[in-house]
Formats: sequence, C-alpha cells, structure tokens
Amino acid sequence: MIPLRLKKINAEKIRLKLDRADVEGASFDGPLALEVVPGGSGTITFTEGVATKLDMKYRMTSPSASARFGGRMAVLRTARVTGGVTVTVPPAGPPDVRLTLAGLDAHLPDLDIEAEGLSLTATGQGAANAAWNLQAAAKTLRHTAAAPFAVTAKGRWSPRKWDVEGTLRQDRSGLIASFAANETTRTKAGSGRVDMVPLNLAGIDGGVHAITPLLTPFIKSITGTVQASAITEWDKTGLRPIQVTGSLRGAGITPAPALLPPAAKGFVAGFSSLAAEFSLPPGDPAAGTGTFAVTGGNLQLGPTQATGISGRVQLEHLWPPVSPPGQEVVIEQVVAALPAADGRLRFQILGPSSIKVERAELAGIGGRIWAEDMAIRDGVPPERMTLHVDGVGLGDLAAQMNIPGLKAEGKLSGRIPVKLGEGGTVAIRGGLLTSQGKGLLAFKSPTRPMPGQAPEGGRIDMVLDILEDLRFDGMTLTLDGDAQKDVQIQAHVQGRNPKIQEGRPVDLTVNLTGNIGQAIQAELRNFDIRGLAGAK
Repeated sequence: MIPLRLKKINAEKIRLKLDRADVEGASFDGPLALEVVPGGSGTITFTEGVATKLDMKYRMTSPSASARFGGRMAVLRTARVTGGVTVTVPPAGPPDVRLTLAGLDAHLPDLDIEAEGLSLTATGQGAANAAWNLQAAAKTLRHTAAAPFAVTAKGRWSPRKWDVEGTLRQDRSGLIASFAANETTRTKAGSGRVDMVPLNLAGIDGGVHAITPLLTPFIKSITGTVQASAITEWDKTGLRPIQVTGSLRGAGITPAPALLPPAAKGFVAGFSSLAAEFSLPPGDPAAGTGTFAVTGGNLQLGPTQATGISGRVQLEHLWPPVSPPGQEVVIEQVVAALPAADGRLRFQILGPSSIKVERAELAGIGGRIWAEDMAIRDGVPPERMTLHVDGVGLGDLAAQMNIPGLKAEGKLSGRIPVKLGEGGTVAIRGGLLTSQGKGLLAFKSPTRPMPGQAPEGGRIDMVLDILEDLRFDGMTLTLDGDAQKDVQIQAHVQGRNPKIQEGRPVDLTVNLTGNIGQAIQAELRNFDIRGLAGAK
C-alpha cells in the first residue's frame, strides 16, 4: 500500500440547514440557513498526516430563529450575521476552539430588551463539560425604561455555572455603569447588580430625560449629581424584587406642571442630599416600596420659602404614592408674610396630590402655631381648619407689623378657625386670642393731631394718652373677616397707665377693620373706654 500524506484540503462553499440544536444548558430552534466558506489559507491543515487546524468562515440567515438559555428565550434576527470557526488540534488533549460572531440582532421578550449589533467571541476546548471564555458587545441595547446603551462584556460559561461582567454607556448623557451577574445551572440560583458612576445632570443636553423617559410625567427638570445601584437575585421560582439605592446631591427639582394642583404651580424644590431606597417587584415596579431621606432641603412657591428641610419618608406603594401614617419632616426656617422657624410636619401620603396632615407646627412671632387633622384630596385643600396659637409674643407681632411708634410686651394664646375658599381666599371665623399674664401696649402716633383737633375731640386724645404706656392685666383679641382684605379685630384690654390719673384702672375696647397698621395710624376712630371717661 502506498502511504498517503495530506498537507491541506481546500473546499468550496458548504450549505447547511439547521432546524434544532441542543447543547447542555441551551437550545436552538430554526430553521437556520448556514453557508460555510473556507477561511484563512485553507479549510483543513495537516501536519505529518494528522489534521491540526480547521479554519472556516460562515454566514447565516433565518426568518424566525430563537435560542433558549437559563430558562429565558431570545428571538434572533440574522440578516447580517457573519462569523468564523477555528479549531486547533494539539499533539495531546482536546482541540482548542475559537468561535466568532458579529452582526446579530436579538429580542429578549422576558426582559423587554432589544439588542442590535451583537458580537461574540468564544474560546474553549472541544470536550464534554468544557468551559468557555466569552467576550461580547452590543452597539445598541434598548429598553423602554432608559435611553439606548452600548454594552461591552466578558464572562465564562460552563455546564455548571456562568458569570459575566461588563460596562454600559449612554452616548447622549455620558452615563457609565458597570454590571455583573452569575448563575448556577443546577439550582438556577443567581444574582446580578448594576452600579452607576456619579453623573452631573447639569451638563447633559436634555437633562435627566436623556437618561430615562420614565420621569417625564413627573419631572420638568433636575440638576445635581446622581448615582444609583441595583441588585437582585433569582432562582427556579423566578426573579426576586430588585433592590435599588440612589442619591441626588446639590439638586434642584422642578416638578412637571401636570403633576401639581393649580395652587402649587411654580413649585420648586432643592436638596443638599436626597437618598432613596426602593424594592421593585419585577412584574410591577410601581407596586414596590421605598424610602426617601432628605437633608438640606428647600421648597419655594411664589414668595414663600421653606429651608433646612430634613426627614425620612417611607412609601408602602411607589405609584400612586402611599405611605403609612406618621411620616415626619422638620423645617428650620420659613420665609413668608410672618417668618417662622423650627417647623415640624407629620403626615400620611394618600396619592399623587393627596395628603393627610396629622400635625403641622411652626415656631413664629415668639410662640408656636399648629394645626391638626387636615386632608388635601386631589390637590383640593380642606374647607376648614383651626390654627392653634400658644405663647405668641406681642413684641414679635408688633415688630412684624412695622408700625411706627408701636411697642408691645406679653404673650397671647388661643384658636383661630379658618375657612379656605376658591382662589386661595382665607377667611377667619371667630378667632380668639387671650393674654397670658400681664403685658405692655405702648403706642405713640407720629401722625397724632394736636390735642382737641381730632374729630372725636377729647375722647380720642384720652385714648392716645392711655396707649402711650398701657400696662395691662388682661387682653382679649377677637378676629373675623377675609385675611387678605378686611379683618375685623376687637381688642379688649384691662389695665392702667401709671401716668394717667395715678394709674386708675381702665377697661378699653378697640375695634379695628382692615389693615392693622392703617387702622391704628388712623387714630382708633371706633373705640369704647370705661373707667376714666368722666373722671375728675
């Protein structure tokens, strides 16, 4: 017999049709048309009569191919797929295999993910139970929850387990995130996580909406530096809730106009730090739970501003948002018509524009003011509420009025029932404040007419004389009217002026209407005085 030795075999194109293939841990369903062509300098290379290398290239097409792996399915789009297979046979041991693939598109319906321009390089040994090293990339990864990403990844697969790690990049926003995942084949137990590199939103064209469209109904704009991480686990029973943590620092937030009730249009929020934790069910993320922690917060609505806000709010349903009772935030300062500080708000969230205020409390004008048991439903405030007043300082109140010549000392406490109407109208109904102990009411009018020249003659002169240094033992204020227009205030004072008739006791009732400062400077034209009238 004549010995036959081959160095190389070249072949023409080989066309194959594949309907189904099963590899341990994965399966493929066709039909798939595969065209194999020689690659490199030849198809099969022999050394000393032994085949040492197989080098092939291929193209594949399929109208409806699908692959299953790890209990999930991918629909493959193969119109542009090309690749190659290189098999190198060493002198001993199993052959080394290198498989490349490029141009594949895929849809993962279980995860609602579209991948375009997939490429893959797999290297391993042609032996049972062999492990494979993988490198993969996708030009575009799409999901309804985020703007498109580009992906690079590397990993290792074996019949017993697989793991992968890589990087996600968004060109438009500059967002970068790392990810990692692993799974044990026998138990189907695995875990995955994504960690985002901190990103300054101010430098992004389109802001946060360039990252995700999900915030469009809720947020008009956000500035600040954002960072987020997510982790989850799964097993044979399915995917467990996704645990998300995130932070927003140095932030300014303008809510979407459609989210706010008419009375809150123009609302703006800012935070030194806003931290959030979420637990998201995979099938219905909106039904998840969450916690928000705020420090250095400030809110602004028109001329009113609250600063130094801090607190922790728990949500038992993310959207529509619902919280347990007893949520609480503290407020360092409120800048409004009457500045206040040391605020505390205890509440329950009942929906996007609904909240039950269990107690709202502020320190202002020398005392404390609070209201309880109020409900805002669908952006509509309660029709009635009661302001409770404790220890309000007359001196602080006089200073806020900025009335030239007015000085006061003492404390007031009581209740002010309020009726809230359409268009933000505020009506006071039967407000009653009483003094706590003794005090001082002193008023020297800079516009006082010469004695005897006032329309009421000597009686107005007597009132003004008394008010120059009225030391009172008791004071009662009653209030009624529209807080933004005319308020009827009746001040009933029992006291004495030590300079008038040797400090004889006086009972003085003064009725004021409209702006308090204007009424006093108009010389208290409506009054009733007993005790000194007619005295000799």
